[in-house]
Amino acid sequence: MDIKKRFKNQIEEIDASLKDFLSDGEPATLYSAVRHLPLAGGKRLRPILAIFSAEAVGGEGKKTIPFGLSLELVHNFTLVHDDIMDNARLRRGLETVHIKFGEPTAIVAGDTLFAKAFEVLHHLETNPLKFKEINKLLVMHVEEVCEGQQLDMDFEGRESVDEEEYLTMIEKKTASLFSCATEGGAIIGGGNKNEIKALSE
Repeated sequence: MDIKKRFKNQIEEIDASLKDFLSDGEPATLYSAVRHLPLAGGKRLRPILAIFSAEAVGGEGKKTIPFGLSLELVHNFTLVHDDIMDNARLRRGLETVHIKFGEPTAIVAGDTLFAKAFEVLHHLETNPLKFKEINKLLVMHVEEVCEGQQLDMDFEGRESVDEEEYLTMIEKKTASLFSCATEGGAIIGGGNKNEIKALSE
């Protein structure tokens, strides 16, 4: 299945919603830095997985958009900080945030993206119980991403890393938000426990 073709309309809606949500703000320098990476494009895999998962359990994919935006903002927050740690100069063909705006502003921009991820979640149209479940799910997976990032940095100072340790790091740092997307999408879509569990794995 051609993901981009299958979800062309959804990707366009995600991009438009993201642009609208990350509108101009003050201080202008901060919000220019905040918008720099998220609006530079990307595959939008996490929001798409949330849409697909909601539809897979018989729900309406469009209802996952705020959750998908939240995942996208968390993902970009991690990239901004990761680029600082790695002293990377380019991301998606553009100067990284810390190169363009300076490291202090990049740190604050990453923090703002993290805050915005939870702000946009409040646009989710669901009942309070589901909202609490989604919020808890997101917090858990953000913590895992941070743990994975620290493991990655720890491994750089070691002479060897075994396969199990490496897979744990990848699972936390990279796979965690994908799992969050599918599980959250299934929850929003009204899936039963077995469906939610299957999609989370």
